[in-house]
Amino acid sequence: MTDGGDVANQSAAAVTIEVPKTTTEADELRLPSKLTEESEGPHEYDDEEENDFEDPWSLVRVAMGSLAGASWRLKQALVWPVESFELRNDPKGCSWSELFRRTQTFDDFRQSMPFRPNSAKGTIDLVLFDEVSKIRDKVNLEAVVAHLEVFLGFKVVLRPQAIALESWAHPREQPSEENKKRLGQQYGAHFILGRLKRASDPRSVCTLGITSVDVYPPRTYEFVTGIADESQRVGLYSFARYFNSRTPEQDSAADLKTKKTACLIMTLCRESLKLCGMGECHMLRCLMNPYPGGVPEY
Repeated sequence: MTDGGDVANQSAAAVTIEVPKTTTEADELRLPSKLTEESEGPHEYDDEEENDFEDPWSLVRVAMGSLAGASWRLKQALVWPVESFELRNDPKGCSWSELFRRTQTFDDFRQSMPFRPNSAKGTIDLVLFDEVSKIRDKVNLEAVVAHLEVFLGFKVVLRPQAIALESWAHPREQPSEENKKRLGQQYGAHFILGRLKRASDPRSVCTLGITSVDVYPPRTYEFVTGIADESQRVGLYSFARYFNSRTPEQDSAADLKTKKTACLIMTLCRESLKLCGMGECHMLRCLMNPYPGGVPEY
C-alpha cells in the first residue's frame, strides 16, 4: 500500500531493480531452496533443504513477496534480519511452518485490499461521539492525529463537529453497581456504528469513531471496547475502560491521560490496518500480532 502518486510515475531506478537469480544472491536473501524453481527437471530434497521450512528468517523473507520497487531500507533490513526484526515467541509452541501458514503474506494482503491504490482520496476521518470537552479531558486528540498520520502515511481529518449521544443510541444502566459509579450509562455500540456509517465518506480510506462512554454489543457480552464493519471500512472505539481501575494514588490525572492516549493510538493504528485488509502476523513482534484478549492496559 502506497501513499504516493501512481506507480507508473516512479523513478526508473525502481523499474530496473534486478531480481536475484544466482545461488549466491538467493542465499544472501535467505530464500528457502525448496521454494526456488528448478528448470532442470525433478529434484530430490535433502534434509538441509527440508529444514529451510523451519528456518523462521527464510519464511519471513517468503512472506515479504517481491521486493521490486521496495525501498532500499527494507532490502537492507532483510539482508541482516536479526538486527532489524525480532521473532515472536509463540506461547502455544507451534512450529515456524505453522506460524507461517497463519501469517498473511504481502501477496495475500494485495488481494484482500478493499480498494485499489489511488482509488481513495487518501484521508482517514475521525468522528467524535459524546461531548468534545469530555474526550479532550481524557485523551490528547492532537497527539492521536499526529501519530496516526506518521504511522499510517495518510492524512487524518478530525471532524470539528461531534455527534451527541441521545436516545437514538439506546442508553441503559450498567449491569453491575460498581460500574454504575465508575462508568455511568452504557450506549449501544451497534446503534452508534450505524450512525457512523451514515456519516462516513466512502471515498475515505476508513472512518474511525471515538467515544469516551462505555458501549455494549447487540448480544453475548456486557460491554465491548470496539465494533467495526470491515465491508464499509468503518469502526467505533471506546476508551472508557482503559485503566478505569486505576486510582489517583496510582496515577495522576496527567499520567493517566498520557497512558490512555498511547493505548488509543495503538488501537486505532491496528484497527485502521485491519479495515484496509491487513491480517495478523504470527512470526515477528509487531502491531499486528494476535490480540491477547481482555481490556487493553499497557
